[in-house]
Amino acid sequence: VPRDKENQSINHQNQEEMAKKNETQQQAAQGDGTQQQPQYRYNESMINWEQLKNFGLSREELQERGLLDQMLRGYKTNQVVPISMNFGSAVLRTDARLSFQQSRSGDIVLGIHGIRQKPDLDRPYFGHIFSDEDKKNLLETGNMGRVVELKNRNGEYVPSFVSIDKLTNEVVAMKAENVFIPREISGVELTEQEQNDLREGKKIFVEGMTARSGNPFDVHLQVNAERRGVEFIFENDKLFNRQSLGGVELTKKQIDDLNEGKAIFVEGMKRKDGELFSSYVKLDEATGRPSYTRYNPDSPEGAREIYIPNEINGVKITPEEQKELREGKPIFLNDMVNRKGEEFSSFIKADLETGRLSYSRTRDGFDQREEFKIPAKVWDVELTRKQRADLQSGKAVLVEGIKGYDGKTISQYVKANFNQGRLDFYNENPDRRRDASQRNVVSATQRQGEENRQSRGASIA
Repeated sequence: VPRDKENQSINHQNQEEMAKKNETQQQAAQGDGTQQQPQYRYNESMINWEQLKNFGLSREELQERGLLDQMLRGYKTNQVVPISMNFGSAVLRTDARLSFQQSRSGDIVLGIHGIRQKPDLDRPYFGHIFSDEDKKNLLETGNMGRVVELKNRNGEYVPSFVSIDKLTNEVVAMKAENVFIPREISGVELTEQEQNDLREGKKIFVEGMTARSGNPFDVHLQVNAERRGVEFIFENDKLFNRQSLGGVELTKKQIDDLNEGKAIFVEGMKRKDGELFSSYVKLDEATGRPSYTRYNPDSPEGAREIYIPNEINGVKITPEEQKELREGKPIFLNDMVNRKGEEFSSFIKADLETGRLSYSRTRDGFDQREEFKIPAKVWDVELTRKQRADLQSGKAVLVEGIKGYDGKTISQYVKANFNQGRLDFYNENPDRRRDASQRNVVSATQRQGEENRQSRGASIA
């Protein structure tokens, strides 16, 4: 239902007022020379953290994962979070996006946006019945493509945008009057017609935009209710649209291969701490994010194509040594330097399935060492199949719901230490923070729980 001219004029007025407000705030921040504090939608003092523990959540965990700031600003978390609810006679575990919401009584409560198998478009949504065209647009682009009248709690009909949350398949709405359409996006000034088309929910195509890397690109723009603003919609709705990884520019073929579900090899990437690394990269099917491995995930098991670096702990290795490692034979290197700056020498052998390097003081130490197997549980928490697979491939995983000796429920990052045959525990993700001085490592001892944990995957009705 298109809005009338009166509603459009009100919307234009709101746009101008919001633009002036943003400009005034920026000038004020520049004028006093001080850094502005984050503008939060909710007051943290009004949140009952004790109640949130019933969902397996804590303030520290949300803050550590970078989610608390998003929730306090009034947004949903940009990733799904595993939660658990104990009803006494039943325990529900699921993955969901989280947000804070204000209840009618004034309390700030937890909003749980559970993962749905598919969007529910067959039932009326706040008084609106989705047409075949609506369903087609929502399933293809995630946006309905027009503004419709939705009935609010007071019985009033409000012009709104409707979109699909791509992480949870939840139908999401946003008042049309609250959307802000900028005059300029990525270096291109929008025409008045283009701005009006966006306000009406239409998709527009804009050419000649400039990415942060300086590269030009063309893209479709459309208002997304879940993101509460204008989003980029690339050709064929590709999962990956970045031009580089770890500071390395990707070729067109590499980007195409990633979007076709293939693995690529990227050499000379740089981590946040400046350390260079090379890796096979493939998009995760669930999240669409790049996943890094030492082996080619497209190669068959038993005949894995693994990556052997040109340098190990500061010592360059010869092509002959690389060949021996690829064949599963051990080599010996002198004068290597560990992360603490200490020199050491060791035999090195590569795992032919994962590409992971292991160290031994003697040549036959690899055969004598008992292969470390990932346990089914960490303390009293049962690991999912994906968590065990990630641990087996050398990745760190977040294990939640661990009950400490003091009775508190904590969360810890866990990573397999294959050299010493144990699991190491970290307060922070060791795959992200490479500085050994920042780690708080606790040697793990495997404990068997009294009850079997059910695997995650339930969804909230």
